[in-house]
Amino acid sequence: IGCADSRVPSNEISGSEPGEIFTHRNIANVVMQTDQNLQGGLQYAVDALGVEHIVVCGHTKCGGVQASLSGPKEFSPPLEGWLSHLRMVYRHHRKELDAIEDPDAKLDRLVDLNVIEQCKNVYRTAIVQQRLADNAAEGMPYSTPRIHGCVYDLATGYLKRVNWVTPDMEDPYDMTADEGQSEKYNLQKLLANNVRWAEAKKAEQPDFFEKLGSGHNPSMMWIGCADSR
Repeated sequence: IGCADSRVPSNEISGSEPGEIFTHRNIANVVMQTDQNLQGGLQYAVDALGVEHIVVCGHTKCGGVQASLSGPKEFSPPLEGWLSHLRMVYRHHRKELDAIEDPDAKLDRLVDLNVIEQCKNVYRTAIVQQRLADNAAEGMPYSTPRIHGCVYDLATGYLKRVNWVTPDMEDPYDMTADEGQSEKYNLQKLLANNVRWAEAKKAEQPDFFEKLGSGHNPSMMWIGCADSR
C-alpha cells in the first residue's frame, strides 16, 4: 500500500519481479475503512491471494503529507476531503510536531507518523483481524498477514523500516516478532532487494536520486489493475 507519487514505483524500488507484489496506491498511502477501492483490494489480497505480508510505504518529500500542513481552504473537493484524513494524523500528534521548528524535519516526522497510523488502520480492519485469528488458531509459528511500515528515501533510494507497534496498543499477534524463518518473500528479503536495486541505480546513474529528490513532473497518469503481474 503506497503513495501514487510517480517516483515511488513499488516493484522497482523493492527489486521485485512481476507477480510478486499486489499493489494499491493513493495520495499519501492513506488507509480508510470507507475506501471501498482499498478495502476491496485488501480483501482480495488477504482472502483470495493469501498474502503473508502487507507493507504500508510512505516516502520523503510526500506532496500529500506536505499539503496536509496547509490551511484547509487551499484545496477544493474531492482533494480536500482526502487531505482531511492526513490532517487528523497531524492533529493527533500536534504537540510533538509543533515542537519541531525545522520544516523539513517536521515533514519527515509526519511522513513517519502517517505510516504508523495507516499500519494501525490496516491492523484494525475486520478482514485482517479475521485472517489473523484464523491463522493463529491453526498453530502457525506466527500469525499472518504481517503488517510492516516503511518509508522510502527519495534522496538515497533506500527503504527504512518504521516500527508502528506503539506501547499504548495491544499486540496479541506479536507484530514485532522476527519472521525471518519464512521461506517465502518477506520484509527482510524486500529490504535486501531494495539495497541491491539502489546501489545498482547509483552505479548506473550517480545523480539519479539527487534529481529524483528535486521533484517530479509526470506527463501521464496511469489508472490500472492492482494485479501483481
